[in-house]
Amino acid sequence: MLEKKNEEILDSNSYLNKRKKARKHIKFNKDKRKVFIFSFAVSFISLALIYFLSPFSDTYRVSILNNIYLKDEDIRESARVNDKFLLNNPSAIKKRLSEHPLIKDVDVKLDNNKTVTITVEEEKLIGYIFEYNELYVVTADGSSMKIDDDSIYLIDNVPLIDGYSSDELKEISRGFRDTDPDVIKQISEIHKYPVSYDDKQMEVIMKDGNYCFMSFLALDLLENYYAVSSSIDKTKGYACIYFDDFTNSAYASICPWQSTE
Repeated sequence: MLEKKNEEILDSNSYLNKRKKARKHIKFNKDKRKVFIFSFAVSFISLALIYFLSPFSDTYRVSILNNIYLKDEDIRESARVNDKFLLNNPSAIKKRLSEHPLIKDVDVKLDNNKTVTITVEEEKLIGYIFEYNELYVVTADGSSMKIDDDSIYLIDNVPLIDGYSSDELKEISRGFRDTDPDVIKQISEIHKYPVSYDDKQMEVIMKDGNYCFMSFLALDLLENYYAVSSSIDKTKGYACIYFDDFTNSAYASICPWQSTE
């Protein structure tokens, strides 16, 4: 009986020792796995830190496309592109740019060469006005936006529109809706010039010194300005161009203030 009990005690001790060894082995493997994960995390963080602190992670370039009126630097300022290329979120950049009153639509892409490409569609501008000693640009939908000293450069590409009410500005805007911005850029000023047969006639002064006369309905005919102006005989002094919406034509003739003799 005593021998049998001793054998049972030995077997029990052997079982317990095996259990202890097994637990130690499992604990060792867990600790080894933790050490591996920790080492990997430290290595990854270290490499990421080295990368982000190096110039290799910098945004190489911000490319602005399709802008007509806004300066590249103004668009970049509104976009707030991160100096670190991988930290740029196209959706966030697009949201910031969409808040700009003169940006109608925008597309943002991160290119493989670490370039952020921003393609904008601007609100079309057709002129600027002075109102209560403030300066406003007028868009193609007839609305106006106040501009400050930082954005006063916007008026370089659009004409002064003088003497028109808000409803009349909307008529002018509709007339310019399909006019190429390059044509609008060549206009210096737009004034009222009513005559007996058309109380809404407009005097459009071009930057090249020519004078054009037309109604709101003939504004789209300005697309033909270059073709007509090139045929003017400059030796006769000032020549005026008349755009007729009824005949859908344009012709050069003497100006209203010139003698017919």
